[in-house]
Amino acid sequence: MHDHTRTCMNVHTGFPSRLAATGRETVSTSGHCQRCPATHAGREEPAVQITEPFGAIDLVDEEAGPVLRLRGEVDSAVVARWDASGQRHGGAVAVDASAATFLDCRGLRLVVRETEAARRAGRIPELRRPSNPVRRLVDIAGATPLFATVA
Repeated sequence: MHDHTRTCMNVHTGFPSRLAATGRETVSTSGHCQRCPATHAGREEPAVQITEPFGAIDLVDEEAGPVLRLRGEVDSAVVARWDASGQRHGGAVAVDASAATFLDCRGLRLVVRETEAARRAGRIPELRRPSNPVRRLVDIAGATPLFATVA
């Protein structure tokens, strides 16, 4: 069942005027946003999603365990919304950073925090297909040993 407060995860070139300030599109109770009703059909909904006009974080369940997905510009504002949502799971076994175009220090701190339980359990979390900006920050920050990077 879809919740009318959930946001559309599709990227649009323009935003509807009533939501132009936030860059989000609300999803109707049928699960379709007003901008792209046909594209939501059959899509598996993430367990948690935080979207901003230029960045998004969501947590999806995969066979191996929860995966934190980063898309767009994951900066302080996006991380602040994630933190405010109370959705700190700390159990991600992997981070898919292939669609992240930017990651700041606060975003990296979130990634390390959300994968901490996997490290405590003796598992090295995967950093999947990190974009060049993400890979560079992880390297500069000295966090490379915390992850098994999957190209």
